[in-house]
Amino acid sequence: LATLEQISGLTQEQAKQFLLKSVEEEIRLAASVCVHTLRAGLSVGFATNMPQKQHGKSTIIAPAEGSAWEEALLDGFAHLQTHCSEKFVPLLDSLSNYTDTDILILSSYDSESIRQAIEKLENNGNQVTFCKTEGGRL
Repeated sequence: LATLEQISGLTQEQAKQFLLKSVEEEIRLAASVCVHTLRAGLSVGFATNMPQKQHGKSTIIAPAEGSAWEEALLDGFAHLQTHCSEKFVPLLDSLSNYTDTDILILSSYDSESIRQAIEKLENNGNQVTFCKTEGGRL
């Protein structure tokens, strides 16, 4: 298999910076969606397979509401490390205790295993919407 560097003609450092910028744009998109939803008066939380700076495991912040919650959410996004602590499907599986919840999944990846994990969440009574993103855009 060819690497991103070989396909694009970028140096390894340029490719690394390109991927980092893309991840940061995805984080901004997710944070914007959360803030917009929170300001509409709904409960908001988020989960990601990126750890926060103070620990090495995936980040799961349970839904809450209110104006004070916006600062806590943004703080959670600000402290994300830009690498994965686990694969995405196990993260989705860890949300199995949520029921009757609206879940929006923003991901630059799609696969049969992701779709199966979404189906499990839906079978728990959740409404799940999957949006494939690219470079911080829907």
